[in-house]
Amino acid sequence: MASRALTIVTLGLLQLAQAAQPSRKGTPGSFEIVGESGVSAQQLFLGPKNKVYVIDKVENNPVSVNGHPAWATEYDVETDKYRAMDIVTNTFCAGGNMLGDGRWINIGGNQPVKSGGVTHVTGDPDDPYQNGDGGQSIRLMECQGDGCEWTMDPVKMTTRRWYPTVEGLADGSVMIIGGNQYGGFVNSEGNNNPTIEYYPSRGNPIGLPMLLRTLPANLYTLTWLLPSGMVFMQTNLGTQLYDMDSNTEYPLADMPHAVRTYPASGATTILPLTPANNWTATILFCGGSDLKPDQWRASDPLVTYPADASCVSMTPDVSVDWKEEDTMPFGRSMGNFVNLPNGKLFLVNGANTGVAGYGNESWVVGQSYADDPMYQPLIYDPELPAGSRFTSKGLSPSTIPRMYHSAATLLPDGSVFISGSNPNADFIGPDRGYKYPTEYRVERFYPDYFNEHRPEPKGVPQTLTYGGNYFNLTMSASDVGKNYDKMKVVIMRTGFSTHAMNMGQRMVELDSSYSVAKDGSVTMHVSQMPPNANIMTPGPALMFVVVNGVPSVADEVMLGSGKIEKQPVLPVQQLPTSTVETSSGTQAAPTGGNSTNSTANADSRLAVMKPTRIRMCHSLVMNYGLYKKMEIFRAKPANKREMSQFHTDEYVEFLSKITPPNMNNFVKEQLKYNVGDDCPVFDGLFEYCSISAGGSMEGAARLSRNKCDIAVNWAGGLHHAKKGEASGFCYVNDIVLGILELLRYHKRVLYIDIDCHHGDGVEEAFYTTDRVMTVSFHKYGEYFPGTGELRDLGIGKGKYYSCNFPLRDGITDESYKSVFEPVITQVMQSYDPSAVVLQCGTDSLSGDKLGCLNLSMRGHANCVKFVKSFGLPLLLLGGGGYTMRNVSRCWAYETGLAAGVELGSEIPVNEYYEYFGPDYKLDVRQSNMEDMNTREYLERIKGIVLENVRKVGGPPSVQMTDIPRTADDYTDDNADEDMDDPNERIPMRQRQKMIQPDMELSDSEDEGEGGRRNHQSNKSAGKPTTSRKTPEIDIPTSDLISANSQAIRSPHTATTAVSSETVPSPAGVVATADAAEKNGAAAMDVDTAK
Repeated sequence: MASRALTIVTLGLLQLAQAAQPSRKGTPGSFEIVGESGVSAQQLFLGPKNKVYVIDKVENNPVSVNGHPAWATEYDVETDKYRAMDIVTNTFCAGGNMLGDGRWINIGGNQPVKSGGVTHVTGDPDDPYQNGDGGQSIRLMECQGDGCEWTMDPVKMTTRRWYPTVEGLADGSVMIIGGNQYGGFVNSEGNNNPTIEYYPSRGNPIGLPMLLRTLPANLYTLTWLLPSGMVFMQTNLGTQLYDMDSNTEYPLADMPHAVRTYPASGATTILPLTPANNWTATILFCGGSDLKPDQWRASDPLVTYPADASCVSMTPDVSVDWKEEDTMPFGRSMGNFVNLPNGKLFLVNGANTGVAGYGNESWVVGQSYADDPMYQPLIYDPELPAGSRFTSKGLSPSTIPRMYHSAATLLPDGSVFISGSNPNADFIGPDRGYKYPTEYRVERFYPDYFNEHRPEPKGVPQTLTYGGNYFNLTMSASDVGKNYDKMKVVIMRTGFSTHAMNMGQRMVELDSSYSVAKDGSVTMHVSQMPPNANIMTPGPALMFVVVNGVPSVADEVMLGSGKIEKQPVLPVQQLPTSTVETSSGTQAAPTGGNSTNSTANADSRLAVMKPTRIRMCHSLVMNYGLYKKMEIFRAKPANKREMSQFHTDEYVEFLSKITPPNMNNFVKEQLKYNVGDDCPVFDGLFEYCSISAGGSMEGAARLSRNKCDIAVNWAGGLHHAKKGEASGFCYVNDIVLGILELLRYHKRVLYIDIDCHHGDGVEEAFYTTDRVMTVSFHKYGEYFPGTGELRDLGIGKGKYYSCNFPLRDGITDESYKSVFEPVITQVMQSYDPSAVVLQCGTDSLSGDKLGCLNLSMRGHANCVKFVKSFGLPLLLLGGGGYTMRNVSRCWAYETGLAAGVELGSEIPVNEYYEYFGPDYKLDVRQSNMEDMNTREYLERIKGIVLENVRKVGGPPSVQMTDIPRTADDYTDDNADEDMDDPNERIPMRQRQKMIQPDMELSDSEDEGEGGRRNHQSNKSAGKPTTSRKTPEIDIPTSDLISANSQAIRSPHTATTAVSSETVPSPAGVVATADAAEKNGAAAMDVDTAK
């Protein structure tokens, strides 16, 4: 059945060719009555071929089908005509959603009824409606040729469900949640169905204890599948995350202010998921009722009770705290949010007093439990500053009261379809004198963009995959004008609308860049769906191209394989950089469009910078539940002035200008700055550098401001870059910039490097000062970069403040620990640092593609654990590492250690799960590689190193009124060239020519990602230091690579999340997050207190 339906539905999609412009005109900001629905729209959804499918409860509608009143129709939005449909069983307050194969499913309902909504008993000859019991029904809409019809699945649900929720899942199946068995105004213990089940069936129902705790107002549970794979659930005041794989509930803080679920029926939706917010789910709740649990009694005059006006939101993959949002101008129950393709929300329908429901009590209005209709719609713009997001400006009110049992959905032309309202037990005609009779009239609302010229993209695909190669859309100059940087492609799932919610409604913006030809025509390069079906589940959807806020007429596309199955996930092809062709040639676009993948794909050497390993780490951090101890924040990229605190102005300026198209204009500069070979020019180079630097600088700043105990930026650690040249795929030295930030507040900073490669750039930067001590454990010999000899101790004031421990191939955990812990202990005693920076390059792990050491994951992590034990402010950074699954394992485990959590050995299910096979364990074991580090060798080197450290002679004194030395104070890189004197330094460029073999890959696969606030550079001694500002929320950063800082906080420090990263942030942890990381890396501040 599923295969046949798939073929039919897909063919229907392929046959659909939307008009380039809307087929009608409408007055922007106004409603228009366009037709009648035939049956009252208790439920509705947009199906294929511009058809809206309307579903009512069983009642005496004037329209008939097969000899009985109809309670379902198909409405053609082009002709405004309807066709009656037979749906057989009672659909009263059913749930629904779309399946991954393109079919729509309608679930549950109530007992068969006769006139007046009275239950029909089997055998009773009075059977005017000829309806069956819908309590266990599974109805499927099957499409064949030009038409669709409802069919009954012969296999019923395992239990009865009235008011159930239906949530789409990543494999195209659905989860069916809760409801009750036989009706009633609110739920009750004896009527409750506190379980979930699935379609297709996965067996017996599964208990959901939340639904036992949240009586009575817990029908139509509000649910959203999160990018993390968890399901967010909210009902009555209860809130939780639900892990469907382990059937585990994670209770969260109660909903503030008001009940949002039926019958309070607040307006709810998920905000747009975009590259700018890293496809992170933020869920918005507005209105409802603040009735207490003991007030949900039909005996009380609920119709006069004022509706609530508050709004709150949560971003559960980032922070589990509720956030206060703008309050609505008026209280509203039964309001319905509809996502518009321009990213705004349209709020319509509802009442100012009362709640959903109807009855025959003395206090009802007709039969309605609500009164004072809300005719005035609102627009909510999440991009506007807080306090100004709601507006009614330019919006005319409707003339139709849309009370209980109303619904609304977006249409392909960007207008909104609105119908329904029937707060009555059966059909009530207008001649009955009721204030709120049964309503059949259909309205359209026309947003402000409706009459604007619509973009007419060519080349729209018929299917989209999860990941894969990008596709091109073309548009004329008249479509785009000069709005190159205001274009986006959005995928809309309009959802199943009923009871003030649209199950499955979601908007996802695709990553994109562009090329502008001389004639002004534009080619948009558009990525496929993000490689995570949790972000938007498979099945048909609408694709809009939006230019400067004006959407095209949508095309229907099929997301995923078109089957109910685990969706294939493909590698993401990097997008071209955005360019504008002019008379003088092709130039890189100044803003880069919307692309979050600006890395060139032509040179295989650039594979080392791909952020996949950090995304994988971030996914593990999230799915292990470390978000409960972490706060994620987004830092702003460093600007040129900030980079120039260490690097020369000329070098930074060069990095900001060079691109692949213009690199031939900078041949001399490339030679001068060592750019090329192992430091190639690629699209987005400067963004890459600024993000890397910004993350580490902000992590350091938060440590200095006592905002955290440990800050982590796994995307940092670019330890090879020099003051005026690139090296080892490191262009800007984020470590040095972070240390300089620490030196503004700390007397002495200790830098420790456990990367397989020597941290030459950091050592060289501080080779002449005692304010920073550098300690590096690394492979030495014929190995890049060839520095880090035992006798390299520092010079001048910095003598003995550089410490190198050269290692041989194959060192094991035991051997490494035997030298690491004594050396670091002696350094702590002799140097007494007030802050520590630990570079955690993972190319020292066993089996690394470029490394040659033999550490296990726990051996590597022991270094983090040991350094943490000293209780000093600690900045953890990433670095090298070329076996991605092992890098992500190790950094996730070390994130746990930083947060005080020992992670379990079983890898949790996550979007990269298949990469961790075949054992799916969180472990990197040592191999049987021969350890060339004999005991005698290590003891001899350790003795020399410890003796040199003791020569420090105690902590150096520091005059803290002076700003620490900056780049302008350091001696020239090429000042000392006497190779014979260990106190003298050979130029790194010359050293690399001697040591580095051809085709040597970078020391870092994707070292560097981040962001932080702007900060004034102070270069002259004696000037007062300047504190760094708090990072802002959702600051756009390059989508090339993300830098996340996670921070685990002390108990006495308040934790606040200011990021749109998709990973839930562990309580007490702060993390900087970049939009580009696609649910990727995390930088963390860690609480060492117990």
